[in-house]
Amino acid sequence: MTKVIAFFDLTIDVNILMVAFNLSDQPDRNKVSLSLIKKVESDESYGLALDKGGMIKHQYEEKLKNSSYTYWLQLLASKDKIRNVVPKYLNKGTQTKLKEAHFDKEDLKYVKTSAATECKILVSHDPDYSSNVRRILRSRLGVSVRKSEDCLDLK
Repeated sequence: MTKVIAFFDLTIDVNILMVAFNLSDQPDRNKVSLSLIKKVESDESYGLALDKGGMIKHQYEEKLKNSSYTYWLQLLASKDKIRNVVPKYLNKGTQTKLKEAHFDKEDLKYVKTSAATECKILVSHDPDYSSNVRRILRSRLGVSVRKSEDCLDLK
């Protein structure tokens, strides 16, 4: 009998990578963010989800210039650990709820991408993901917003 390995195609907010690659002033979060990207790189059950339209990759490239990001992304690609997904459409009701919760629409690319993945995990330390926003994302889209440290031992 073949053992089936779960695959966690994580949608990772650019801030996590900025912290991991020492491009952000959050030294207290550096170690755990770096641990997560190393986990994605080395664990066969982890991968990175990107949107097919390239919005997330574009933001990564814009914010992560002059870092080890390019090497990391090439390494993931060489190991077939990048999943390009068609972002999920958000109905008007969900968009309205998020707007009422003061959610930054710039982060919708992460939400839509995560909602289109199998595991529906969005990794972020961004305060825009308030408890109310998290509740809306979970109940309407099945998306779970987690911190880096909460993603180091997924099963």
